[in-house]
Amino acid sequence: MSNKVFCIKHQKDEPAIDVHIPFRGELKEQVRTSICQEVWDDWLIEQVKIINELALNLGDPRSHDIIEQKAKEFFGFEGDQYQSVEPAEGDGPPTVQ
Repeated sequence: MSNKVFCIKHQKDEPAIDVHIPFRGELKEQVRTSICQEVWDDWLIEQVKIINELALNLGDPRSHDIIEQKAKEFFGFEGDQYQSVEPAEGDGPPTVQ
């Protein structure tokens, strides 16, 4: 029986990813613990499109940064669900006076 994760894209328990996840640090951990195999497979298809459309050179570390940013957007890691701290009063963006 395969391991399960609560997939944030499907909002239910699904089979966990059973292959190597080539991301670094926090992103790798987020994917491992909250993305299912089906969504990972969808990401691999999307990643190829991104590499081709942006003509990314995988030998360039900046291309890896772009891919990781696009992955965060694809998986839904950008946004309120991953903000662990509420901004304190007065911590908002600067205002023009």
